[in-house]
Amino acid sequence: MNKNFQNRGYATESIKRVIDFLFKDLKKHRIITSIDPENKNSIKLVERIGFRKEAHFVESLFINEKWVDDLIYAMIEKDWKNLN
Repeated sequence: MNKNFQNRGYATESIKRVIDFLFKDLKKHRIITSIDPENKNSIKLVERIGFRKEAHFVESLFINEKWVDDLIYAMIEKDWKNLN
């Protein structure tokens, strides 16, 4: 996101609407996200929304000619209902 628009809640609000759509409209049971461990802002965002960290895969992706780690966060529908 453009730095001029960060820290205004736009990403949080957008992600929450997508989660609502996935659980309510598409009837998904579980959603996951994969995050670069270096992306601290994304980690804070998903943790603040209520995702739980489920895995840290070491050197599991080959990107830009190097092996990088991958964090997996997830949420199930009943946990989302309890948060809202």
